[in-house]
Amino acid sequence: MMMRHLPPGSLDPQARKDHLAHAHALHTDRCRGGWRPRRRTFTARDKLRILAATDRAAETGGIGAILRREGIYSSTLCDWRRQRDAAASGALTPAKRGPKPAEPNPLLAEVALLQRSNARLTRCLARAEAIIEVQKNLADLLGIPLDTPLGTPPTPNGDGP
Repeated sequence: MMMRHLPPGSLDPQARKDHLAHAHALHTDRCRGGWRPRRRTFTARDKLRILAATDRAAETGGIGAILRREGIYSSTLCDWRRQRDAAASGALTPAKRGPKPAEPNPLLAEVALLQRSNARLTRCLARAEAIIEVQKNLADLLGIPLDTPLGTPPTPNGDGP
């Protein structure tokens, strides 16, 4: 079999076709959301380690070499220095991303308590109304008048005072 010599950096037609098909597949996967880059996060220990290394870098280009090795920008380094100098508690810890949890409403517990109390009182009222209805029916069956004013005893013949 005879080998063809191609100039450096060029691909034979079949290899180029395969390469283009692979690149197209990657592009369509990325466009459809199949692949997403992940944001890098650094722990507080990593940030302090990188800051200490840049503080120790004395030779020319030493800080740039550290930044390239770690894959961070100089602005990120400035932000970390500012956070370290502010000495805020937990300033170097990465912030949690995404929606923040809702603050608990202090009135929710009171509302739940009042709703339970209201339900209990509604049941008691229904029982009391049922008892009063039974008493009215019993008084009607026994012939006891219930229309006498409060505080006056009923007379045996049913007449008022």
